[in-house]
Amino acid sequence: MDIVRSIQKIIDKNELIPEKKINVAVSGGADSVALLRILHLLDIDCTAVHVNHQLRGSASYDDQAFVENLSAELNIPLLIHNEDIITYAKKNNVSTEMAGREVRHSFFSTLLNKRVALGHHANDQAENFIIKSAMGSGLTGLGGMNYEQKVEQLVIIRPLLDCSHKEICEWLNKNNWSWREDESNKNNEFIRNRIRQKIIPTIKKELNADFIKTIN
Repeated sequence: MDIVRSIQKIIDKNELIPEKKINVAVSGGADSVALLRILHLLDIDCTAVHVNHQLRGSASYDDQAFVENLSAELNIPLLIHNEDIITYAKKNNVSTEMAGREVRHSFFSTLLNKRVALGHHANDQAENFIIKSAMGSGLTGLGGMNYEQKVEQLVIIRPLLDCSHKEICEWLNKNNWSWREDESNKNNEFIRNRIRQKIIPTIKKELNADFIKTIN
């Protein structure tokens, strides 16, 4: 799979970056790192944006340092926002996940360019489908994430939606490009992690080996 070419087609067909200029949310994980590198290879004017949620002690600052080094390597501007998500969540009586989302969107809203690219991919789409199905969502909710979404004054784009996480990691490995692994992704206290590590593998084994592709 030629990821770069397929992403170029998605961007062009859906006019996701009309002015060839975009903010790219980069956590340091495989998906956001691949997204930044792909857009850079496509000669799109990128600004990396990173939110340090301060959730994992020194590891959070190691993630930030990784993104700083990556941006320097690619000669791409970088904007960083630091916030104690745990304190924010308690103060606003919301979950940690919701707190992170609110803080990120609040930060993105301060950017001059209101278009922000996120690294959501096919696996995220399938996980969302399972969550919304279980919660009784209607057809609109089950329709999933779109390539482009307006959130108040922001325009969120998701060029990687047709790619699986496996394909993304294989592409990075093929090019000898590293990324950061978030250890919290292994914590089964979070429902999304349980879906990723238990429910989807069971569905793929017992019902449909191509479940991710089928759902998308």
